Amino acid sequence: MSFTIFNFKKSMCALYVKHTVYIVRKQWPVRDSIHGEMRVKSLKSRRINDISDLTDHQACAFTSLTKEQFDDMHALCDRIPDRRAITRRDLLIFLTKMRQGLSDEFLTAIFQLSSRQYTSLVIKEVRKSLMRRFVSENIGLRAITREQYMERHVTAFANHLYNPRPEEPVAIFYIDGTYKYCFKSTNFRSLRQTYCRHKGDHLVKPALVVAPDGYILDISRTITMLQCSDMNSKTMKI
Repeated sequence: MSFTIFNFKKSMCALYVKHTVYIVRKQWPVRDSIHGEMRVKSLKSRRINDISDLTDHQACAFTSLTKEQFDDMHALCDRIPDRRAITRRDLLIFLTKMRQGLSDEFLTAIFQLSSRQYTSLVIKEVRKSLMRRFVSENIGLRAITREQYMERHVTAFANHLYNPRPEEPVAIFYIDGTYKYCFKSTNFRSLRQTYCRHKGDHLVKPALVVAPDGYILDISRTITMLQCSDMNSKTMKI
């Protein structure tokens, strides 16, 4: 049971790695030198360098993974060419960003990094590293064979409901879109594309390919609100 839950978490994590948009925000300088010194002294009291510095409960709260699952995920963080290797703290920062949705400024304070720009660079490098192998091995059409998909994720109910010949199993999946809220972008074009007048907020609408048991097979594309008028035709072009 725990292995199945971890596979679902890995699929969701790979999905977010592939389609998460990070918003760069302006960093406000510390104008009061006294407050700045107090902040530095308070942060030096404890430094989080690795997930081993956290308890099991804290690790789950930060990343939604256990320490063993974190180790397995870090093993899949390949080195980016002409870049340094991805450290365990880098992965911890990235997973905390995805799990909690914290701003780069807040992450900089928690992990005592040098600047917000460095935090943004760490998140960018971890995302590129996970895209090289982790995403392709856990989500998408290349992560599972047709036979494995039909055996593991096509339920008997769906097979009898949609298959004219249930004795010969076929691949059954659903394609649908769902709203995903996002922060306001500082880019005017992105700001205009993501605003939905119907919902009165900024969001995107990824088109998911889902198995009858809920397994996310693939995500075809992320559609902005300006593209929703012809979404059905775009969705089917996989």
